[in-house]
Amino acid sequence: MGSIGQFRYLGGAIGIAICTNILKKHISSTLSPILSPSQLNALGQSTQALDALPETLQNAVRQAYGEGYNKQMQVMAGLGAAAFLGTLLMYERTPRRA
Repeated sequence: MGSIGQFRYLGGAIGIAICTNILKKHISSTLSPILSPSQLNALGQSTQALDALPETLQNAVRQAYGEGYNKQMQVMAGLGAAAFLGTLLMYERTPRRA
């Protein structure tokens, strides 16, 4: 039981790391042409830095975050589908007895 819990926590940590990396890469590649490095750094620290930007830049940042979140969900859906297929491959018509 303990090892199952450890693998669940490890999988959750890996999932969070993947999602964070996807969002950070998308935000930096999308917004680096229109924001200064200090503005990008401030957004990376807290999304409250969005309030200090002009309205046109706020809309671009919101659009970039929305696209990044969509990419995260697509990757997680793909990983979930792969896990489901892996589960189907482990199916046994007559289960083993211990």
